[in-house]
Amino acid sequence: MPAERFLLRNKTAFSIVFLDPPFPYRFKSSLLESLSAGPTLAPGGLALLHFPRGESVPKEYERLALEDEREYGRSLVRFYRKMQ
Repeated sequence: MPAERFLLRNKTAFSIVFLDPPFPYRFKSSLLESLSAGPTLAPGGLALLHFPRGESVPKEYERLALEDEREYGRSLVRFYRKMQ
């Protein structure tokens, strides 16, 4: 099932969600917006997004706050915390 469809249908809350879409995937921000608005990421939970360095991905969303960012070669991993 595509991640977008899962995020729309899922009703279970998880404390950690790791997003590792293919590098040419253009809709990374949409995935984070879905986690911010929907029930998949529990309040206080962490969403990790892996993406290529140089790609523009917002640092904050409505209910997601950037908590940490790590560099691994040409990749970045951002850690977002869902606010209560």
